[in-house]
Amino acid sequence: MKQKIAEKLEAIKLRKQGKSVNEIATLLSVSKGSVSPWVRNIPLSKASEKILLKKISAGQLAGGKSRHMQTVNAEKRHFDKAMKQYADTQLSLDQQLLMCALIYWCEGAKNANRIDFTNADPDLVKLFLKFFRASFPTDALKFRVTLQIHKYHNATKQINFWSQITEIPKKHFTRPYLKQHTGIQTRENYQGCASIRYHDADIARQLLAVTKAAFHTF
Repeated sequence: MKQKIAEKLEAIKLRKQGKSVNEIATLLSVSKGSVSPWVRNIPLSKASEKILLKKISAGQLAGGKSRHMQTVNAEKRHFDKAMKQYADTQLSLDQQLLMCALIYWCEGAKNANRIDFTNADPDLVKLFLKFFRASFPTDALKFRVTLQIHKYHNATKQINFWSQITEIPKKHFTRPYLKQHTGIQTRENYQGCASIRYHDADIARQLLAVTKAAFHTF
């Protein structure tokens, strides 16, 4: 009993010095469950309060970094596993057509007169066009691209970027559409949004038909 009283008094003393519950428990070799009620209502001086708040902020920062690294490591582990599983996968022409149709159904316009695909993700745009060109006999002259960009973008630079991504010559790009920007936030590495049109009604109908067939088949 005397030992418990001595530990409580020492805990109160340490708390007034700005020690955290974890620190006190470690220093006294007692559980946090014992320390917490001992120091719960102990008033702190301004100096001690500042010390404790600094420790809490540092702990939160360290905890946040730790959780972020756990997330990064988990994502890398899953990506490496997926790459190992699918790196050598070869899709048949039918499979590429199906992938093209499903991507288009999610991100394309349901217009039976032309292909109209709009997206801001360069990787997805590149993948769609890869499957599209593999699935249909395309004519390069039928492609048109309109970019949606903000005031902070350089139009020439963005056209060059998307021309490389899409493998569509810059002469097939129309004048970029300037989106209204509030100025509150500038998205880092945002390349604008690309709207890709391919003027061929028959191919558009074929692509939509494949999607509808997939819904009825699977």
